[in-house]
Amino acid sequence: MSHLFVVWLNYKDNSAITDFKFSTQSLLEASKDYFDLPTTPSAPLDLTSLLKRTSTNPSHRQIKHIFYIVSESFSDWAFDPVFDAIGLTSGLKSLIDNKHGFKMPYFVENGPCTIRSLSVQMTGLVQTKLYLHKLFGQFNLSPTAPGGIFHQLGYESRFFYGAYDKEGKDKYGLFDKIALIEGFDQTFDGIDMLNFAHNKPYQKHLFNEWGTHDNVMFDFVKDKVSKATQPTFNMIMTTSIHPPYDLDLKYFNVPDLSTFFDKHFPASKRSPGMDANILEHIWWYDKQVTHFIKTIAKAYPDSLFVITSDHYGRVAPVNTNDPKVHYLVPLILYSPTLAPKMLAHIASHTDITPTLIELVAPKGFVYHSFGKPFFSNDPKAPFDPNNQAFGYDIVGNEDFLYTQDFGLRPLKQMDKNQKAIAETQAKKMYQKMESLNDLSLYMLLKGSVIK
Repeated sequence: MSHLFVVWLNYKDNSAITDFKFSTQSLLEASKDYFDLPTTPSAPLDLTSLLKRTSTNPSHRQIKHIFYIVSESFSDWAFDPVFDAIGLTSGLKSLIDNKHGFKMPYFVENGPCTIRSLSVQMTGLVQTKLYLHKLFGQFNLSPTAPGGIFHQLGYESRFFYGAYDKEGKDKYGLFDKIALIEGFDQTFDGIDMLNFAHNKPYQKHLFNEWGTHDNVMFDFVKDKVSKATQPTFNMIMTTSIHPPYDLDLKYFNVPDLSTFFDKHFPASKRSPGMDANILEHIWWYDKQVTHFIKTIAKAYPDSLFVITSDHYGRVAPVNTNDPKVHYLVPLILYSPTLAPKMLAHIASHTDITPTLIELVAPKGFVYHSFGKPFFSNDPKAPFDPNNQAFGYDIVGNEDFLYTQDFGLRPLKQMDKNQKAIAETQAKKMYQKMESLNDLSLYMLLKGSVIK
């Protein structure tokens, strides 16, 4: 049970929030839980003192451009070996050599939809289960926000999102405004991208109701990077793996995957709504994002890329309640010039920003984060086999995943006694996650000092 008492009229869409009532004592207890403090601290407590981290980066190589790519509805199951026969994610897999390119074995989402997931990734906080675009005027720049931190490091922070609204009513979460609050220097949307594409030899249909297609957006980003006069941090939110799934696949010579799909995944066993057309859109996206990465890497070798998703794609080739299917998204890290060491086998979206900072910031740089780096440039950095990941209503380590809805999901063979021990540990981790959520919400709305 959460330590926090929050009062509002309509939780479902928080359209009529009236008040947030925080219990100081409960927040102090949450701090003890999450930060593993020996005793409950007293107020006032400055959370930034507990979130303080210092870069240990031994590398003197300067990374000029950072690309944080959030792929719309890109599920981890797309990397399953069964799909190698059709090359579903062959592009991104070609980056993985475990020297310069890596894929995390397990990576949990921090939001079930774009708005909530991006809110976490833009602020560096953890899920508050509130929609930030309905809270304007109630939150400020978070000390954990990547846009602000990379600005401190001398990068121009830019946010790209292919969404647009020709009627002038932003129905995509007002991400441009959130980005500017959270320290980004510039934002670009689908209108900017369509203007860029004007009179250029693209496919006939450049956009749909969800936004400008990703091939146009990636070209737009490349153009902006080519004109940059200083190092850049680029957060990119894609749009094309999303209903209505109406790309002109024939124009792009995407193979027909229906025969493969019907053979391996009978209709009676599929997730509702799953079809070959979705597979074909994933196939197309994989080739587009890989082309973008390889083109940038060739032109700017001192670049760093992280590729993830906002959330699980809500459909799967097999209809299942497996949390591994419903909560895992891909995380690929690639740099032509870095050879980092993986520090854990499981992490979450909250851990991406500290990982990037650890790879690019000079040794001794001080920053704040709820997450932990899962890569390091230090070859002697210790691997943590007990690392814990805190996602959206899910916790896990490299032995198991746990949700209240689905219970314990072992990631290795366990006997009855081992499962009982793991379940006890999982429930303690879940309580720790709720403490983390409470502290995040307080920081978002009240600041870092618990009074």
